[in-house]
Amino acid sequence: MNNLKLGVDVVSAHNLMPKDGQGSSSAFVELYFDGQKFRTTIKEKDLNPVWNESFYFNISDPSNLHYLTLDVYIYNNTKATNSRSFLGKVSLTGTSFVPYSDAVVLHYPVEKRGIFSRVRGELGLKVYITDDPSIKSSIPVPSVESTHKDASLTHDQTVPNPVPTGSEKAEARHTFHHLPNPNHPQHQHQSFPVAVHQATKYGVDEMKSEPQPPKLVRMYSSSPAQPVDFALKETSPFLGGGQVVRGRVIRSDKTASTYDLVEQMQFLFVRVVKARELPAMDVTGSLDPYVEVKIGNYKGVTKHMEKKQNPEWNVVFAFSRDRMQASVLEVVVKDKDLVKDDFVGRARFDLNEVPMRVPPDSPLAPEWYRLEDKKGEKIKGELMLAVWIGTQADEAFPDAWHSDSATPVDSSAAASTLIRSKVYHAPRLWYVRVNIIEAQDLVPTEKNRFPDVYVKVHIGNQVMKTKTVQARSLTTLWNEDLLFVAAEPFEDHLILSVEDRVGPGKDEILGRVIIPLSTVDRRADDRMIHSRWYNLEKPIAVDVDQLKKEKFSSRLHLQVCLDGGYHVLDESTHYSSDLRPTAKQLWKPSIGVLELGILNAVGLHPMKTRDGKGTSDTYCVAKYGHKWIRTRTIVDNLCPRYNEQYTWEVFDPATVLTVGVFDNSQLGEKGSNGNKDLKIGKVRIRISTLETGRVYTHSYPLLVLHPSGVKKMGELHMAIRFSCTSFVNMLYIYSRPLLPKMHYVRPFSVMQLDMLRHQAVNIVAARLGRAEPPLRKEVVEYMSDVDSHLWSMRRSKANFFRLMSIFSGLFAVGKWFGDICMWRNPITTVLVHVLFLMLVCFPELILPTVFLYMFLIGVWNFRYRPRYPPHMNTRISQADAVHPDELDEEFDTFPTSRSPELVRLRYDRLRSVAGRIQTVVGDVATQGERVQSLLSWRDPRATAIFVTFCLVAALVLYVTPFQVIAALAGFYMMRHPRFRYRLPSAPINFFRRLPARTDSMLWNHPRVENQEQNLEETILSPEMAISVSKKRSRLPKKAEAEELGSFISVLSKLLCRIPAVLLVLVLLFLWSSSTTIISGNIVHVCVSSRRLNNLYCLSAGTQPNFEIPVSIVHNTSSSTSTTPEMVDVFVENPVPIADNSTGNERDEVENAVKIVEEQLRAHRSWTANGNTGDCNGRGVFVYDLPPKFNKELVDHCYDMIPWMDFCKYLSNEALGEPILKLGKGWHQTHQYSLEPIFHSRVLKHPCRVYNQNEAKLFYVPFYGGLDILRWHFKNVSSDVKDTLGLELIQWLESQQPWIRNSGKDHVFVLGKISWDFRRNNKISWGTRFLELDQMQNPIKLLIERQPWHMNDIGIPHPTHFHPHSDDDIITWQLKIMRSKRKNLVSFAGAARPGAPENIRSILIKQCTSSDTGKCQFLNCDSGDCRQPESIIELFMESEFCLQPPGDSPTRKSVFDSLVSGCIPVLFDSFTAYYQYPWHLPEDHTRYSVFIDQEDVRSMKMNVVERLMKVSVREREDMRRYIVYELLPGLVYGDSSSEFDKFQDAFSISMNNLLERISRLDSTSVN
Repeated sequence: MNNLKLGVDVVSAHNLMPKDGQGSSSAFVELYFDGQKFRTTIKEKDLNPVWNESFYFNISDPSNLHYLTLDVYIYNNTKATNSRSFLGKVSLTGTSFVPYSDAVVLHYPVEKRGIFSRVRGELGLKVYITDDPSIKSSIPVPSVESTHKDASLTHDQTVPNPVPTGSEKAEARHTFHHLPNPNHPQHQHQSFPVAVHQATKYGVDEMKSEPQPPKLVRMYSSSPAQPVDFALKETSPFLGGGQVVRGRVIRSDKTASTYDLVEQMQFLFVRVVKARELPAMDVTGSLDPYVEVKIGNYKGVTKHMEKKQNPEWNVVFAFSRDRMQASVLEVVVKDKDLVKDDFVGRARFDLNEVPMRVPPDSPLAPEWYRLEDKKGEKIKGELMLAVWIGTQADEAFPDAWHSDSATPVDSSAAASTLIRSKVYHAPRLWYVRVNIIEAQDLVPTEKNRFPDVYVKVHIGNQVMKTKTVQARSLTTLWNEDLLFVAAEPFEDHLILSVEDRVGPGKDEILGRVIIPLSTVDRRADDRMIHSRWYNLEKPIAVDVDQLKKEKFSSRLHLQVCLDGGYHVLDESTHYSSDLRPTAKQLWKPSIGVLELGILNAVGLHPMKTRDGKGTSDTYCVAKYGHKWIRTRTIVDNLCPRYNEQYTWEVFDPATVLTVGVFDNSQLGEKGSNGNKDLKIGKVRIRISTLETGRVYTHSYPLLVLHPSGVKKMGELHMAIRFSCTSFVNMLYIYSRPLLPKMHYVRPFSVMQLDMLRHQAVNIVAARLGRAEPPLRKEVVEYMSDVDSHLWSMRRSKANFFRLMSIFSGLFAVGKWFGDICMWRNPITTVLVHVLFLMLVCFPELILPTVFLYMFLIGVWNFRYRPRYPPHMNTRISQADAVHPDELDEEFDTFPTSRSPELVRLRYDRLRSVAGRIQTVVGDVATQGERVQSLLSWRDPRATAIFVTFCLVAALVLYVTPFQVIAALAGFYMMRHPRFRYRLPSAPINFFRRLPARTDSMLWNHPRVENQEQNLEETILSPEMAISVSKKRSRLPKKAEAEELGSFISVLSKLLCRIPAVLLVLVLLFLWSSSTTIISGNIVHVCVSSRRLNNLYCLSAGTQPNFEIPVSIVHNTSSSTSTTPEMVDVFVENPVPIADNSTGNERDEVENAVKIVEEQLRAHRSWTANGNTGDCNGRGVFVYDLPPKFNKELVDHCYDMIPWMDFCKYLSNEALGEPILKLGKGWHQTHQYSLEPIFHSRVLKHPCRVYNQNEAKLFYVPFYGGLDILRWHFKNVSSDVKDTLGLELIQWLESQQPWIRNSGKDHVFVLGKISWDFRRNNKISWGTRFLELDQMQNPIKLLIERQPWHMNDIGIPHPTHFHPHSDDDIITWQLKIMRSKRKNLVSFAGAARPGAPENIRSILIKQCTSSDTGKCQFLNCDSGDCRQPESIIELFMESEFCLQPPGDSPTRKSVFDSLVSGCIPVLFDSFTAYYQYPWHLPEDHTRYSVFIDQEDVRSMKMNVVERLMKVSVREREDMRRYIVYELLPGLVYGDSSSEFDKFQDAFSISMNNLLERISRLDSTSVN
């Protein structure tokens, strides 16, 4: 019974098109497969619906699965009209269905149904196949009723269900099927054998003609000519379908065979099945029977069965009919004996009466034959046989014993196995990405030193190590990515060992982790994989069970995944045969079928000696994609005939088929090379060079490079046909990236690719070497070009001349234009002048003329197109005239095995070549530096001349039409030689006189040992000459040097002849841009931002509400220069600026500061006074938002920050886990947890009301900061980031309170800085939520406000202290007042090496270099700051805490220091003074010390010395004010807190908000 089912998990969709007229959609999904239909539930009013529903389809015919399509449609349900509208569709072909164990959730972009459809968004699906009998198929939905007739009709037309007819199946071509490995570890959903579809047979063009004898047609390459013997030859053989003439098949009278690309070879097949009731031959009554099948001189033998009178063999013998020299087949049963084998009986057959069998006829049924004695009389015993005549298309052919492969030196069963033809499937390779983040609680063996720790990772034979880190704390941080290659089925484990470098060459293992690769998460895209902590196991235990029991406290933090979105490169990138990713669900349908017929080989070179004569035992190997094939070995034959045909599916035309010929060294005695198979030659054929449907029959020379030169090892005759199944898909492939998406999203370095490719080749070779017969390692390495990256002087020269041939067209155009300018042909020159004048007058004709010209060239070259596949060319490869020493160097081992003297000579030659390259690079750099020096004033006179010229040129170009300038410039360049001078022109002379940096270069003068002999003559002596060809080697040295330097001269001429018009235009653009930047009466007060240390600027002009371009300067570690990036910022100025502004820059700065201070005074005016316990008329209404705006964001905590478990910070109502060491009320609170903390407090506020009409303040519990954090580390578009905010606005606009006051009485609490919600068009960080027009009226409480937005109000960062009552606060106040402060100054943080403007590095240097020891530095780079108690304890022991700006002006550490009683030292007014008007007083000298960061940056002040001047009395006064006055209002109590004496930060914020709303109401009434 067939239990096969297709499972589809409909997970979710996002960013769907709104279709209900109200900015939303009520989406549901319909699925169609194999005549079955399922439907999900309807998600009302949700553009990002989540279903998480599973459906199971019955698969009626597994063999037809390849043709089936899963169609998924998304609709919007309209209740009012009981109709639906189309939102998008996704179609998946049967080739992308994978077993459950390989399936992952993929988000597919929705597609249009027609040209006029409007769709957007993505649909998340998980599609897999299972045969689990416990899973029942889903109940199909009823057929669509009349209300949906139109939609139903559309589906019937767009959801085809093709089923091949019987006639199609009968004509299907024979293919080899890949059988599943029964030893493969299986999941709960078991693996299943999916029947591979039979390739459709595509006919070729037919011509009616009389059969002709084979005709040899020699084809010579149009590229650089090579010897005729090395050229490709076209043939016209008679194949199974008829004679091939120039790629077309002339049908013969006989019926076409399924093997129509090879010559039909007839074989006599004898299947020996079993025997029964054989007579006993020994005295003991036993029998050791075996069977001999003889025809003429050929004999095949089965293995003998010990003591069996009813043996079974089931062996097939195949005898080539062309070599038969007898008409009688004799099958003899013998008894194996020590001295002489006894005759038991025989059966004889007349070959003239043997039946003919041609597939697809069913196999011939074996029959029982009575045995005869030597006289022909019937005896006891019967033998079951089947005898028939067939071709190589017979299914018994691959596993049969062949007479033409029978070896006279070894006729054992093992040798018979080694010569059979086989099809191999390479294992599916995965990239294993291991991100080693950190280790905790490592226990070193020696307690008196810090361990030098690194992690060693093993997968099989692959070993990699991290960098060595000295573990100075409990946490050791690496954060390194290591990449490996693994193959299915996963047999090796991932083993990680943490080791301590005790001494040189001495390492001790601290712990070990063993992870089975089958348990590692798989991904097919760039989604984040959750990191995990693994317990380290003791290394002394050996038994695995014992390892699991004896665990200790050390842990290793890892992020491990199998990357299936890459294509694992296991061959040279230039000759890739497959470009598909590892994950099967990403595979696209095939575009065609490639058929290869290996006919024969001719004139092979003898590879061994047997019986005194040279011979070869050859076989062919072909590789394309995952499928490798091996023909049978033809023994003792230098002209073997294979006539075997194979088929591959083609998924990309930019792939290469590789066919190699090898000599089998496993038969008979081992040669001098051991047991390695010898390579004879190989052929590469690129699929994109083949015409569709044409049969290519060519004889390919097998060219191999030997130390003595290039040799032809024979010729390989093949027939190739590429049939296209979908022309549209093939054209579409040309527009797609060559490699899968992940190679561009997260690319690998060149070094990584080389290392991974080497590992992949070793894995493939090891797996194929375990097959039977094995495909040996040397064969796999030769087919995969494993040594293609090694150095070769010959290949370097070949690549150089390839490059020169590319530029030859450019040089030809330059020479032609030079002839035009010199008027060599006056008529042509005049015509060019006329054409140039036409193009100048009508510039719109330039591009059409260029493209029309290229079209005509392409049409003209069509008649000369290649008619044959390209093949190896000895002239292009520079192999026809290569020097023997260069070949000896190319075949040298790595490292070298040659003598030191020879290596020295080769090194000197390489230095000579590198010196020429160095000269070219230096000349190019010189020209570029001369261009830079035009405006750099290095030569003041030259720059003055050029600047004056630019001014004159600007005026001239301004008043002169461009067409006139272009015409004059063109005519001047093409002027008659009579008006030319032999000396260089003035601009060229001026340019060549410009200075370059060559004067600043250090030069050495190498000593030449032999002063009488030039170094170049020594290196380029006749014995070591780098000759290019025989003709080229006859050139004198002077001409050779001129030829090698031609590229330099041409490049110099091109650089010197840069048109002046283009140069002037560039300078004009730079001049106008700089004028715009420096003009205008604008001042910028800049502060640093959170993202990448950018500078955001507060700008003020002379008019209010003025749009000012603000320059944002990026300071990155990769560049020393600053690039201005213009962003439009709207300055919202509620306080008018005086019209009588003087324009003085200092006054403008003062005005800008006054704007901020006026806003702060307005904020402080809203402070509530007196008793605030009365809730009369002060109701607070909390919106009950849909969960996706808050609760579901918290549920996504596990993948918000990849390197940490963010969920632990959101536990305990977002307070985090308790910190018992610090006492009651202390928690592991994250700085981004403000939103859920505030939400939980508002829900229990005493003034909360549940009736909207009773409320004065409306709180919107939107977790916007968590929404930003959710998408920040994922590769999503800006539209996706903005989706949730836009949906919230749409939801609020439907609420009556929002409509009533336009949101002015609404408040948002956002747990990130204001910049994160004000994304501009130049950066991708954050959202544009606060830039929306609807968000300008509400009040926004943020941990960092934007200074020029009145409705942005700063509230404190959440600290780790969350008291429950007044007693908790008093207890903590007493504790910190009694704390002994042994440090004068402390700083907890890290340097900012990528931000040169940041003063942190200066502060760290001043702190650590203090001789008095009064400054304590806690380095956060080493992970010491991850434990809150370490920071709090440091601050409790310090008088002053340095608080320089970090990624943004504000710091959470400011509030940590205040809560700890440490006086903060601020360096920027925006850090606190201009941020928190409700919680910090206006007089900042009462609680902090301010030092201008410019004084620190210019080294005018030492911070430690400055703070030492603060008296003890001043410190105590400030500390008392901080502890007793400020501290209670800077912390957030827990959700059930009860305060009588104090107000915490939440209470202050709520009271002031209510005060502000009440004043707004009174103002509106007045």
